[in-house]
Amino acid sequence: MKTEGKKNIHLTFFVIAMACAFDTSCVAAMVALNQNVQEEFNISYTKATWGLTSYAITFAGFIAFFGRLGDIAGNHYLFSISTLFFSICSLLCATVPNFEAFSVFRALQGIAGAGIVPSSYALIPTLFDDSEVAAKFLSVLSIVFAAFFGIGFILGGAFAMSSDGYRGLFYLVFAVLLLIFISSYWLILPLGKHLASEDNDNDDEVNDWTEKMRLIKLLDYPGSFFFIAGSIFIVVGLTEGGESWKKPVAYVCFVVGIVLLGIFFTYNIFFSKFLVALEWAHLNRMYHYMSTRQILIPQQVMCLPNFWPAMITCFLNYCCFLSNFYIINQYSLFEENNSPIIASIKLLPVVIALVLSNCVSLFIPNTLGPKNGIIVGFVFMFASSIILIQIKELQTELFWKLFFVTGLIGGFGSGLYFPYMLRITVGEAPLEYKGITSGVMQTFGQFGSEVTFSVLASILGELTGSKADIKTRFQNTSYFSLASSVSGLLISVVFLREHKVTVHDLKSQDSDESGSGHSLSGTDHIEDIEKGESKV
Repeated sequence: MKTEGKKNIHLTFFVIAMACAFDTSCVAAMVALNQNVQEEFNISYTKATWGLTSYAITFAGFIAFFGRLGDIAGNHYLFSISTLFFSICSLLCATVPNFEAFSVFRALQGIAGAGIVPSSYALIPTLFDDSEVAAKFLSVLSIVFAAFFGIGFILGGAFAMSSDGYRGLFYLVFAVLLLIFISSYWLILPLGKHLASEDNDNDDEVNDWTEKMRLIKLLDYPGSFFFIAGSIFIVVGLTEGGESWKKPVAYVCFVVGIVLLGIFFTYNIFFSKFLVALEWAHLNRMYHYMSTRQILIPQQVMCLPNFWPAMITCFLNYCCFLSNFYIINQYSLFEENNSPIIASIKLLPVVIALVLSNCVSLFIPNTLGPKNGIIVGFVFMFASSIILIQIKELQTELFWKLFFVTGLIGGFGSGLYFPYMLRITVGEAPLEYKGITSGVMQTFGQFGSEVTFSVLASILGELTGSKADIKTRFQNTSYFSLASSVSGLLISVVFLREHKVTVHDLKSQDSDESGSGHSLSGTDHIEDIEKGESKV
């Protein structure tokens, strides 16, 4: 892509980063504001958590689908529409008079967030010609996510102590996201014209949009339904399981979700063999229909060298990091009786370490390499989990003796993981599949967060009883963090591979050769490579 003609690149990146920042901070702030929501609507604490869960359900369910939709229709369109929708939902969350309506609009806000995140990751490579520069800005975006995740907790604690409460947060998010949407008209939407002119010398926008609509109609909606429904069922099951796994709604939803996702991935993996079987059976009409479908996760994505191990380690990274985060926050709130703002401030070491570790991949990107960076990240998380296990043995000054060190080490490890994970997934994915690659990783990260909250809530239960009993339960939760870090470390060492040449690299090379006057078209060669990858 030609950089000339694209104006205000850094301002455009700032707009993208701020959309991600306020999406993330809104999620984190609502954790600190859960008690405020409970009091405002006069409901139980368990019911109030649906203000968090309703967002998580739709976010996890739709993020991969929107990642694919953005790749087809244009991530610039998806970003702009999603920011407007997020802004409107924020205003409605601030003004609705009952909790049921509040939960519905939080769910709709989760759908909008599922559009913002993958489109943001996918837009970064379109801003820069140099892949190394794009990788650095992906690291910067990781820093933004890390910083505003912590800022969100502090922001939520501050609003919890104000007269406006949760409403003040949503009014703020409404105003900021509305400004971002307005800015996107001049900064984000023009990116689509540059992408179109790159593929079409005549810059025929009408024909380009017609082709996009045709591809959207050809998207594999039955397969997408299995993925979305499976994701939603899993999150609902885990959420209900956090309260009690004896309830049918918990284990039935969880099992149904696992089955649906199993069907989806089996269908995607063996899609080409399924087409061969249809052709062999002379089911011509069905064969023609299925052969034209745009499947949700193409084989070019699933055949990326690190797709499967990265997906699993992303899940485990969320489990380890959020369990440490949750333990520190909940212990401060319920055992030490700190105010929400003080409990949030105690998380600052985690946030500072997240930012610092992301800076490592930004300023010295080639020192470790992606695989080694991920391994070192899990080593740090393993060390933090070992330290956190001592929670039962200490009686006083837990913050300085335990939480401060755990937060620094664990936050540094988790923050080191993310930019390197993005390099071996989103960075290595073909340009037309970056949105779906990001979406799948975020989906499994969301699964990790839901598993964490479900397991920890099940272990902790109602925080009543003797001080020794409560400390024992907190120590038991730290074993989950330890198991997650060890599993992630082993998978990273055994299964992750270093960078290899991708189809996208070959396409870029062929494009350069054709632009230099070579008469040989690379299309057939690329298709052969793609077919070869699909056999892996």
